[in-house]
Amino acid sequence: GQVVPLEVTYIEYGGYATARVFVKGAVSETLLKTEWLHTAPMPTEQNTGLTGHYYADDGSHNPGQLAKIMTRQDPSVNFQWGTLAPIPGVQADNYFVRWEGYFTPPTTGTYTFGTRADEGTRVKINNTTDDESMDTGKKKLTKSNKTH
Repeated sequence: GQVVPLEVTYIEYGGYATARVFVKGAVSETLLKTEWLHTAPMPTEQNTGLTGHYYADDGSHNPGQLAKIMTRQDPSVNFQWGTLAPIPGVQADNYFVRWEGYFTPPTTGTYTFGTRADEGTRVKINNTTDDESMDTGKKKLTKSNKTH
């Protein structure tokens, strides 16, 4: 299938933290699988998953203004941090994560993306916002009307 850029943003304001990305369409609704995610558009060594950029959030939700905590390769966006910090030694609330990489569809067809998270999220496919809930807080499951 066609490789398309994928970006997922998550904001944690406080309390229980969870972030997941789903896809459905040419496949039954499922968590976005690691083997469909790549850190680069072309095959390279260890490029499965997404690159996660973790920031301490000052409320601006703008990574250009935030202090970066770390960057790491995450296999997928499927986290249940609960009341714990996303990584040891970091605050458990008020952080921002942006995952970037590429989605390679497992089969030809139309795909719809959505999230399940306790706070603000945004999913961009091919540089277009596909699903967004940046300030509603307690978001459970959203499915966009856009397809890819």
